[in-house]
Amino acid sequence: MEYVYLLSNKHVPYLVKFGFTTRHPHERADELSVGTGVPGKWVVRQFWEVTDGYAVEQVIFQRLKKYREGNEEYFRLSVDKAIKKISATIAQVGIDPVAEAALQSQILEQEIQYEKARLTKIQFAVDAFAKDGWETHIRPWCHLIDRANALMKQTSLSSSLAGLFFKRDPVDLLRSRDIYPEIIKLIGMIFHAARQARKWRLEMRIKFGVFRKSCGSIVGVNRAFAE
Repeated sequence: MEYVYLLSNKHVPYLVKFGFTTRHPHERADELSVGTGVPGKWVVRQFWEVTDGYAVEQVIFQRLKKYREGNEEYFRLSVDKAIKKISATIAQVGIDPVAEAALQSQILEQEIQYEKARLTKIQFAVDAFAKDGWETHIRPWCHLIDRANALMKQTSLSSSLAGLFFKRDPVDLLRSRDIYPEIIKLIGMIFHAARQARKWRLEMRIKFGVFRKSCGSIVGVNRAFAE
């Protein structure tokens, strides 16, 4: 077992001395009282049993560096405040900071792996929902729009030529063509498909917070199935 300790000296009233030792702190205090050149005797005010004294000492120096006198083992603190701050730090980092840090790193890694697995599961659910919705709600809508566009282009060209050469009204020409009933039917089907697509988009947004912007774009979803 190792120790970290806190010493005080009545001849140095505004400083406390902190360090670590592998011997009992009272032996260390007696040794320092002879060899530091400071008058008077160093008195043990508190000590803590730890596993890794050096590691704990370095953590305390880092945490309390604003109170530290240069690079020395002295803090400009009262005994009571020093005991309180050191005790709080040891309670937080443990008696073996290196082992504690390794444990916290292991816990963090486990949390990261769990989060990755959770997000992967969600992504699979999003992909499955989106792929199914693409086939049942979005693709039919896109096909209907493509078909309507093709018919309207064909009709538009025919109507323009008829109006130019035969002076016929384009609307009358459209109504006389065989594709007119199909266009009227397509318009109704497109409106119905659009409602179904909006319903699917809303459901997807509620479930996963993602939605389609257009026939070929999926926000937040793997796009491979949309090819």
